[in-house]
Amino acid sequence: MQVGDIVQFTNTGYLGVVLGFTNFDGVRIFITDEKFMCQKHIKNPTVMSSGALKVHAKVVSCEANTQSPSR
Repeated sequence: MQVGDIVQFTNTGYLGVVLGFTNFDGVRIFITDEKFMCQKHIKNPTVMSSGALKVHAKVVSCEANTQSPSR
């Protein structure tokens, strides 16, 4: 998993974008679902452990690290 990946949470279907990683094995994610963003007690972007993210979400789109060929 890397910055820019789009993940989908398996039990809710929410989509999120991986924004970065913390020093303590955490992953910062921006959740794009409107129902999630309307909840006042939840901060967005949110942080969760990378282990929890691997258990509860799957990568649905990867940030491509390829460069377009020179012309």
